Amino acid sequence: MKRSFVLIVLSCCLFACNSKSEQRIAAEQIADAEHSLLQDAKAIDPSRADSLVSLYTNYANTYPDDTMAAAYLYRAADVMANRKECLKAVELLEKVETKYPQSDYAPQACFLKGVIYQEVCLNKEKAAECFNKFIAAYPNSPLVNDARGLLILNKAEDELELIHSWEKENQ
Repeated sequence: MKRSFVLIVLSCCLFACNSKSEQRIAAEQIADAEHSLLQDAKAIDPSRADSLVSLYTNYANTYPDDTMAAAYLYRAADVMANRKECLKAVELLEKVETKYPQSDYAPQACFLKGVIYQEVCLNKEKAAECFNKFIAAYPNSPLVNDARGLLILNKAEDELELIHSWEKENQ
């Protein structure tokens, strides 16, 4: 009986060590892929970017309780935004917000959604929605003034476009 108990305890320890080892290997693969992707800052290789995003999302899905899961989803969204994959980037940021609302990445994800809608998706209405939601949800965030400024710029660009169209009509 005593031997059975010792064997069970040893098996559990080996399983736990193996699980941590797999997690460590996954994190190392991500670090290697990040390094590989970011070696040439001038051009992002689409296949490397896709591979890195897959590593990020697989890690977050496999180890959802790990503190790095939210960070990796956030980074995946950043890569997708740089590839001009608007909807995929927004979807990843929404995962950060919903799955990790207590994470430090949740407010950043909410803010970045607005930036992506404005700069990548070219959807000023959705950007304004996101910035207003961010300001309401995180009024003490250091990014609130940035969100307010982007809202003002968003409106100013519309007014400038309107002025230019009036000028063309009146010539």
